[in-house]
Amino acid sequence: MLDRIKLAAQLYYVDNLPQKEIARILDASQAKVSRLLRLAREQGVVQVSVIEYQPRDLPLEKELLDRYSLEHIAVIRGFSHESISAIRCRVGYFGASWLADRIRPGQVIGLTGGRTVAELVRQVKAPGPLRDLRIVQLMGSIDANVYACDAVELSRRLAGIYGGDFYTLNTPAFVSDAASLNTLLEQQQVQAVWDLYHEMDLALVGIGTLANSAFIERNVLSPDDLTQLRQQGAVGEICGRFYDAEGQECKSAYRDRVVSIRLEELRKIPQVVGVTAGSDRATAV
Repeated sequence: MLDRIKLAAQLYYVDNLPQKEIARILDASQAKVSRLLRLAREQGVVQVSVIEYQPRDLPLEKELLDRYSLEHIAVIRGFSHESISAIRCRVGYFGASWLADRIRPGQVIGLTGGRTVAELVRQVKAPGPLRDLRIVQLMGSIDANVYACDAVELSRRLAGIYGGDFYTLNTPAFVSDAASLNTLLEQQQVQAVWDLYHEMDLALVGIGTLANSAFIERNVLSPDDLTQLRQQGAVGEICGRFYDAEGQECKSAYRDRVVSIRLEELRKIPQVVGVTAGSDRATAV
């Protein structure tokens, strides 16, 4: 039996014969050849050696750490001429273990939505439930049609992965005027979530731009809103809040209608992890 395994492995891995031809030589079915090749790997007849791929751009990470006094950073390398969806998938795959290393029992963790954040959450693996973990939604729902990359869905999913408690913000992310916002914030259920913002240990937020964010994509902002934001120099968006090149929130009427954690509150959280993909986000980052 061992000789048959060795022969199948020799023909396949060294001589590069197709399994159909190997089956003819061994007078066996193609399924039998497949089993022999599997056994070759399991029994050490075939030993695979792969030159390690470094997924992170370590020199760029060091430069960014030094320039911006960051505590941690993970820059996932890209290739030329690839789709943004492929970049997001790779950021999620290689960034998930980096994120998992920072999640601890007893933490309060806040989440926004976003396509890259969604890939990250999808890839996170937990060794088991974490005691007293609370997951909090950082912004309301963008519209009535809930997507898999929305904050409510991602928060629920991360809570499920770790066996934590999920605290939802059952509000729209965008209301008609400041008076409506104030009324919402007075509700006991919303206040319970807002109180958790002050206890938060870690926030996971997507980074958008004026031209490319869920608020733009789903037509939540009016043309007047966009005009105002452009005039005020908006370059980035976090939690539905647009900020200028100095990192200050743009003082538009739109700001007083967003149901989400405020940027000044976000800055007080011990660890804030910004997640994004694509060169068009460079200015926002």
